[in-house]
Amino acid sequence: MILRNFLLGSFLWVGFSAAAVAQTEQPDVCDYSDSINHFGWGWDSTTQTSCVPDREMTVAEFVTLYEALDPGRSYDEIIAQLRTDYCDYSDAGSQGGWGWNNVLSESCTPLDKPPAPEIVGELRIPDQKFALALTVSSNSTLYTFEPSVGKLSATTNTGDPIWRVSVGNTFLQDMQLSVNEDLLIASALTNETIAYDILDGSIVWRAELTGIGVPPEIFVGDAAVIAFYKAASHSNVGSTVLSYNYDGTVRWQYRPGSKINDVTPGNDGLIYVRLPWDSVEELRYMVLKQ
Repeated sequence: MILRNFLLGSFLWVGFSAAAVAQTEQPDVCDYSDSINHFGWGWDSTTQTSCVPDREMTVAEFVTLYEALDPGRSYDEIIAQLRTDYCDYSDAGSQGGWGWNNVLSESCTPLDKPPAPEIVGELRIPDQKFALALTVSSNSTLYTFEPSVGKLSATTNTGDPIWRVSVGNTFLQDMQLSVNEDLLIASALTNETIAYDILDGSIVWRAELTGIGVPPEIFVGDAAVIAFYKAASHSNVGSTVLSYNYDGTVRWQYRPGSKINDVTPGNDGLIYVRLPWDSVEELRYMVLKQ
């Protein structure tokens, strides 16, 4: 085996491995005059790349070369090796996964692909032509927001309506369920965080950060609802993070006095606030308790 690998390395201009390194398309001009010494591979002097083997060499010539490398192998074993080594899958995407063996002039078995998913069915929700957001509860209730008509809806996972409420000219920035799934959380163009009752769509609580002029991004942590307001250019209030209890009361408010780059709630009761940092070699986070 060591001798075979050594000889292969000396014979081939490009690595001789299962053909092949996802072979690229064969160049237009290939010189196969010396292919007998390179296991059928040709050479394109223009692109300085190897050309995939074609029928410049006969199958018998390939077998002879393989027998010289490993005299103990049978003819059938060599043919099986040729099937492995010279399959070109460069056009498999348009051929249903099938490749082509330039040496044996036969198709190659399609590459292994992950199994297809089990399709359970198709869901169609009526009167939801432009749903901006979809949130699914643990009991498979679907909550959707349709901005074109300003409607917030709850449906079953078979598409049957449960309730639908108007939220006016609210622009939904984000929509999530609280951890205990008591409330549907949304944010509005009026700089509010709004909680809707998941049973009937009524508003349970709403909280507004005045003077900042941008809708918040909503994060549901394992201990609180986090609202992250990025500072608007015209605002006299800098970037702000608020932590709300699930009843809408404020736990705390954080304004670091500088721009906040990102906010990431963890599953450890903490929240990670990324702040600007002069060093390009590390990130700077302020770690807060939710």
